[in-house]
Amino acid sequence: MFQLKKSLSRMIVTSAVLLASSQVFAATTVITFDDPGMQHGTVVNTQYASLGVNITVNNTSNNASDADYAVVYDTQSGTNPSEGKNNNWDNDLDAPFTVGNIAGSSGNIGNSLIIQENSSSNGTNGQFDNDAGCAAGVCENPDDQIMTNGNESGYITFDYDYDIASFGFDLIDFQTDLSAAEVGGSTITFYDDALQVASYSFADFATGGAMDNGAVYADNSLNRILISNLGLGVNRAEFRIVGTGAIDNIAFSTPPSTQVPEPSTLALFGLALLGLGRVRRCA
Repeated sequence: MFQLKKSLSRMIVTSAVLLASSQVFAATTVITFDDPGMQHGTVVNTQYASLGVNITVNNTSNNASDADYAVVYDTQSGTNPSEGKNNNWDNDLDAPFTVGNIAGSSGNIGNSLIIQENSSSNGTNGQFDNDAGCAAGVCENPDDQIMTNGNESGYITFDYDYDIASFGFDLIDFQTDLSAAEVGGSTITFYDDALQVASYSFADFATGGAMDNGAVYADNSLNRILISNLGLGVNRAEFRIVGTGAIDNIAFSTPPSTQVPEPSTLALFGLALLGLGRVRRCA
């Protein structure tokens, strides 16, 4: 098995789902969170404005005085002192990812995106203050928010300045059985000018139904999901996250008539990008 890297060779595979679709897609854009300056703990807000994409978080488990942070989490296993990564890390989000429809790599898949955990700890008794440094743009102790009191961890929303035609993403470390809250309760919902168009439970991607992407959920799992035809007018994608976990490789295409600003740091991939072939570590 070789190191899984975020590169064109890793991601271009044939997509039976896309080829079966009746819609002709324009070029696909992928947000990998691996751009220059995106280090472990970076707070994500306006970095993708040049793409016409706005990313926001609502941490529903926090206190009224806490902020809502979308934060980069480096999945490289082990330590990385140069980015503040240390032995007290949440290694559930670290490679290797041994289960899932693109699992098998013992290497590093790069950065992912989490809802930053909020805490009122001041760092005493071995506990981290998870909000430390976040206001300055780089959280000192990145960690994904846990479910508290039966409530979801929160929401990650992608708002677009234009319509999107397809949407793909990776799910990292979502676990337990399909009926459990962390999988069955977590959703991805699409909107047309704030009106709900469609909503899918993460369990839908593993049930054998029309949206089955062959997902396999467990500790240290890595699954790639594709929703290949969103219909007309969709300009918002909202993740409801129950429990812990991260997302990555946010891929979207636009209808042929839609013009997307040329990104300076992100690659524009072709039709084959969103393949869901059951690949080993090279998906």
